[in-house]
Parts: sequence; structure tokens; C-alpha cells
Amino acid sequence: MMKTNSFFGRLLLLGMVALAFGACKRQLAAKKLTKNMAAYIYAYSSGTVAREQPVRVRFTSALVRAEEVGKSVEGGVFSLNPSVAGNAIWEDQQTLRFTPENGFASGQNYVAAIKLRRLFKNVPADAEEFQFDFRSRELYFDVVTDGIQPENGNDMSKQELVGEIVSSDRADEKQIEQILTAKQNANALKINWLHAPDGQHHGFKIGGILRGQSASKVALAWTGKPLGVDLSDSREIEIPPVGAFVAMSARLVQDAEQFIKINFSDPLSTTQDLNGLVKINDWYGTVRTAVDGNSVLIYPNERVSGDKNVFVDAGVKNFQGQKMNAPATFTLSFADVKPQVRLVGRGVILPSSDGLNFPFEAINLNYVDVEIVKIFN
Repeated sequence: MMKTNSFFGRLLLLGMVALAFGACKRQLAAKKLTKNMAAYIYAYSSGTVAREQPVRVRFTSALVRAEEVGKSVEGGVFSLNPSVAGNAIWEDQQTLRFTPENGFASGQNYVAAIKLRRLFKNVPADAEEFQFDFRSRELYFDVVTDGIQPENGNDMSKQELVGEIVSSDRADEKQIEQILTAKQNANALKINWLHAPDGQHHGFKIGGILRGQSASKVALAWTGKPLGVDLSDSREIEIPPVGAFVAMSARLVQDAEQFIKINFSDPLSTTQDLNGLVKINDWYGTVRTAVDGNSVLIYPNERVSGDKNVFVDAGVKNFQGQKMNAPATFTLSFADVKPQVRLVGRGVILPSSDGLNFPFEAINLNYVDVEIVKIFN
């Protein structure tokens, strides 16, 4: 029933930390499903669910008339421990759906209970109440910066810092915007936001950064308090003086395609040949490169593993044809991720009007063959 995403790239470490924290929370478990209960229950939610995702129970037979579909479930039929404000309705004649009003708490175990004796007649004593448990997804986030770029054309005196906050689950836009602050020389900088529809990717541009005759710094600080997440940190971004053309930072992106992104202080020449000017030391594969504004993207022809030095030659040119002040080297850790696939959660898959979701996690694979066998009562 559940759809989930895995962060095998920049969120991997934070995910491991979040899981460790979640293990410390109080564990709740449902009572064992008996054979008599199985006669009434066709499917139910299980495993990990998104914080705003409904949970469902589908029964083996219709319990309400067609005109009652969409109406609230009778009080006392459905309950949650810990309790959560929300609406329990009949999604169809056989399916009870509970939707949390303000989402489930981050990383919380829940036990849901259904009073079968209030829905069916002559229920056996060991089947009067059916319980199932699930866990809400742990909420955490990562702050990624992608370097500076001119605010207007080729005017190097005014810059903006581009970046993104990536959250493990859908997060409220207003709360996300309270996470991050930015200053230059103790002066607060304005942050403009662009939120993706998935509620997990929150792009930002920090404007009003002055690039003068001497170097300066932009101080970033973030806290997870608006989201109820115990996470805070800070970072300083070096702003080079006007006329200094340097490679500022490099980061590794390990999504469906592995690539390196190197950020420079100035927009780059789009006509230069970067062959041999940017390379991965002690690695003998081939790469293709692309210029994107102030950045160079490096795509290895095969996945790289281990710690590698990424070299940038001083011959790289900016948009004015100026070469770099000096070469640069960045050390990146390329995760040696083996191809793997695993199921998410446990229990059964619930048919719904939206189709069937078969949740699994996969990495470093081109495709996965899935064979599903239905076992009837």
C-alpha cells in the first residue's frame, strides 16, 4: 500500500542517523492476527508509511451500502495508539480509510485497532478486535549548496547563492522556509524559495551577495526545530573578490546516474574543450563533460568507487576567456554500492482506485523483474 523513496546519495548518512534515533523511541506492536480474524480481513496497511499518507483496512465483504461510501465511520470502530486527529471514512463498501489531519508524528510506531464485533455478527471471541501496526517515516533533511552565480547577466559585483533543502518526506513549505538563515558581514540576506510539488525538494536562491575587491563569506545556519527535527548545523561559503577566477567546490551526485559537479566563481566559456582539464586522478575510465553556467558536470562512463581526487587544471576559462588563478584538487568519496533490491514493509498489498503500489527499494540496477502471485483465502 505504501510508496517510499530511498536516498542512496547525499541523504544516506542522515538516513542512518535518523534510523538510529528512531530505534530509541517506544516500540508498539499489534496483537497477532488469528485464523478467525483472517476470515474478515482482506488487506491492511503495514511497514513504513509517509507522514501524510492514509492507512487502510479492506474487509472480505461489503459492510456499507453504496450511498454510505465517503461518509464517516461509526465512532468506536477505529482507534489509534498513540491517538492522532484525523478522519476515518468508508473509501468504498469494503474499505475503511483513515487520513491524519496534520500528518503522523515523525518516526512513530502506531497500533491501529478495528472493533470487528461492531461490524460483523457472531464474531468469535478471539476475533473481536483486529490490530495492525505501522511506522511513520522518519523526517530529516539535508542542505545542499551549488555555488554562486551572477544575479544579472555578467555583472560580477552582485551574486546569488543557489541550493536546495531535500527532506525525506513531504514537509510544510512555511516550516521549511523557517529552517535556513543567511548573512554576509552580519547583514541578513533574503532567501527566495521554489518548492517542488513532491514536497521534498525545496530550492532556494540567496540574493544580494556583494562581491567586492576583497574576499568575504556568506554564513549559512539551519535548524530543524520548525519541523520538530533535532538537527542543526552551519556552513560558511567563501566569496572570492572580483577578478579572482577559482574552482570553489565539488560534490558527488549518486542518483540513477553518477556524476560530479564542480562549481566555479564565474560563468564558464561554453566553447572551450575541457578534455584533460578536468579529470579523476588514478582512474582510467573515460568521462564526458558539460558546462552549466558556473558549473562543470563530469559524467564517468562507468561507476567509480573509493576515495578519488578530482583535478581541475588552471587552463579552464571563464566567459571572458580568463584562465584560473591556480589549479584545484578536490577529494570525493565514491560509494561502492552493490546492485540490490529489497521489499519495503510487510503484510499485503491493498487494491485501491489508484491502482496497486508494490513498494520496493533498488539501487544500481537498470530494471527489476517483479512477479506477483495472489494467494486466495
